[in-house]
Amino acid sequence: MHDDTLAGWEKWPLAALFLANALNVFILYVPTADMPLSIIWMLPWVRVACGIAAAASLEGTLIAVTMGRRLGRDSYWSWAAMFAASAFTAMVAYYVHAEVGLAAAGLFMAQAVVLFIYTQHLAQPRKVLTPSAGTVAALRRSDATSYRMHTVEPPALADGVHQRLITCRYCQQPVSLAMAGQHGKHYKQHGICIAG
Repeated sequence: MHDDTLAGWEKWPLAALFLANALNVFILYVPTADMPLSIIWMLPWVRVACGIAAAASLEGTLIAVTMGRRLGRDSYWSWAAMFAASAFTAMVAYYVHAEVGLAAAGLFMAQAVVLFIYTQHLAQPRKVLTPSAGTVAALRRSDATSYRMHTVEPPALADGVHQRLITCRYCQQPVSLAMAGQHGKHYKQHGICIAG
C-alpha cells in the first residue's frame, strides 16, 4: 500500500506560515488599543517570533516544494506555491527598500527571482552522463591499439633471445612475461586487454 503522509520538512513551513498569519488575524480581531496590558508588553516579542517564522516559512516553502517535486509531488499547485512565495518575497523587498529608490529595491527583489530560478534548477532530475556505445568502442579500440604496438612484438633481451610469452587469461592473446602485470592491471582498470 502506498504511503503518502507528509514528511517533517513539508510540515514545518506550513506551521511557520500558520504562525505568521495567525498574528495578523489576532491583531485584526484585537487591535492594540483594545489589548490588555499583560498582552501588550509581550506583543513586540510575539512580533519578532512571527517575523522569524514568516521569513523561514517563505524560504522553507521554496525548499520544501523543490524537494517534494524531486520526490514526485509535482503539480500546478507546486508551481503556484513557488511563484507565490517568490513574488511575496520580492514585494516585501520592495516595501522594505522602496524609500532608497527603485534601483536599490530592484536589486533586493532580484534575489527572489534568483531564488525562484535556482529552485527550479534543483527540482530537475539529474541526467545520466554516460558516453555513447560508439564512443566507448572507439576509445577501447584506440586504447588497445596503442598498447598493442608495445606487446605484439615482445622486446628482445640483451643477448637477442625473445622474452617468454604467456597467454592472457582474459583475451587469450600472447603477452610477454614482463608485461603480464601491466596487462592485468590495465584490464582491471579499463575492462579491455592491452593485447586484445
